[in-house]
Amino acid sequence: MFCHVMKNTVLILFTVFGISLSAEAYNINPQKITVSGISSGAYIAQQMQIVYANQISGAALIAGGPFNCSEGNVSRALNACMKTSPGAISVDKIVATINDLRKKGLVDSGERISETKVFLISGTKDDVVARPVVEAVKDLYTKLQVPSTNIKFVNNLEVGHAFPTVDFGNPCPTPRTGPFISKCNYDGAFEILNFLYGSLNLTGIEVEANLQFISQAKYFVEKQENSMGNEAVIYVPTACQNGAECALHVSFHGCLQSRDDIGDAYFRKTGFNAWAEANNIIVLYPQAVKNYVQGNPNSCWDWWGYTGAQFNNKQSVQMSVVHKMIEEIIKK
Repeated sequence: MFCHVMKNTVLILFTVFGISLSAEAYNINPQKITVSGISSGAYIAQQMQIVYANQISGAALIAGGPFNCSEGNVSRALNACMKTSPGAISVDKIVATINDLRKKGLVDSGERISETKVFLISGTKDDVVARPVVEAVKDLYTKLQVPSTNIKFVNNLEVGHAFPTVDFGNPCPTPRTGPFISKCNYDGAFEILNFLYGSLNLTGIEVEANLQFISQAKYFVEKQENSMGNEAVIYVPTACQNGAECALHVSFHGCLQSRDDIGDAYFRKTGFNAWAEANNIIVLYPQAVKNYVQGNPNSCWDWWGYTGAQFNNKQSVQMSVVHKMIEEIIKK
């Protein structure tokens, strides 16, 4: 107990003085690694799930579209992949792209893809990402042989372009206003984790000392711009710190939701941490930042190629950093 208290005290001091720790290894069940995200975070979450399909068993996407929708073109990203019409996105073309990347070893073979669980939300008041874009994700996983029982599509929630919570944020129908979190009397974090992992225990209480800052910069490649912050945030439940077998969930914020944009709202107010504490789920919150030179003024994750042509595969400068953090966390 004394050692546990001392460890938490050190973590608090490191956070206060701006010193980020390296990711630690925990007892992670390799069958329980999942991802989620909203908006650009949904896009990169889906990229991660497809690229590392043999490792990541589930994805929850709020207001996001299918893998490689942009085809590396920002104009297409802003049009066909946001305000699209039915049929504007060719799912068959996306499947062909995935198969080509698999042959090149740039995307996992997909041996476990049919076991993937997929949770989708398209708000009825979302005026940023149109319903057909999200529907294309459902179509993609169906063509990848994911059974319909493994896919849940929530398309009747009166939420705008925002992460839905029980009681934090803007009024639920608000179309798009920071912090892009809305109080909808709907527990988005619970619904996501409950679908991806099965029946959850009752919610716990978030433990302040269990929220930590860890280094992302440790995994950067020198002289390679990636529009990522030096630190990520991670919530490690007490039981996980004490050696219990745990799951790992990676949650990606959306555009204008980084620490620089909305402070700690995304990783404190979306609701993941309390559920994580009660259910032995470690939650990793990677952090993007603004980069005007790269054409990313809104702290978005790269789903249209601003970091380079390899944005959608294992050579991605962003996904490779996140994957290295995952590998460090699950290392035994």
